[in-house]
Amino acid sequence: MLTHTSVSLMLAQAMVERGLLDSIAAGISSARYRVELYVGEGNAIYVVIAAVLLLVFTRVKRNR
Repeated sequence: MLTHTSVSLMLAQAMVERGLLDSIAAGISSARYRVELYVGEGNAIYVVIAAVLLLVFTRVKRNR
């Protein structure tokens, strides 16, 4: 059985999670905007792909 207190706590948690997700989305949008300022509009995807490939190549151990 849900009490008034437990419903209030669930509502508070949902509000905090929503705020956190909004903050993450705003940060990602801001980073994308800054990248596009440096490399030109529409070219940010290539920078992201290069960064992911660089991370993969530096993190993966080679089997020799």
